[in-house]
Amino acid sequence: MLITEALRVLACLCAGEILSGVGLLPFPGPVIGLVFLLANLALIGEVPQPLGRLADHVLAVLGMLFVPTGVGLLAYTDLLRTEFAPIAAAILGGTLVTIVVTAVAAKRLIEFEAQKRAIAEGEATDAAA
Repeated sequence: MLITEALRVLACLCAGEILSGVGLLPFPGPVIGLVFLLANLALIGEVPQPLGRLADHVLAVLGMLFVPTGVGLLAYTDLLRTEFAPIAAAILGGTLVTIVVTAVAAKRLIEFEAQKRAIAEGEATDAAA
């Protein structure tokens, strides 16, 4: 069953890469693939246990994915020295924008959920009366 779940993930990734490569959607292929996987899991209504085990296995070796990044940093040390200020500004600016956008989105989602609950409670009260 673990192979079936790996194929599910790879199929979603491939579909995302194809749509991204063809230019139908202006997002990276892995992002589109994750949306497909989320939609698939939403249709199923649960996360299959083998998929959870697959995710645990991938997370166990996640640190190894940072090795190429470290090698890249060493390979471009000269560039990093000469362009440190713009690179640091881009990283800090991007991080700040991400934090602000996430906070605003989370606040709006919380408000939306509170409104939904208030409406549901109001309908429940009206039905009981």
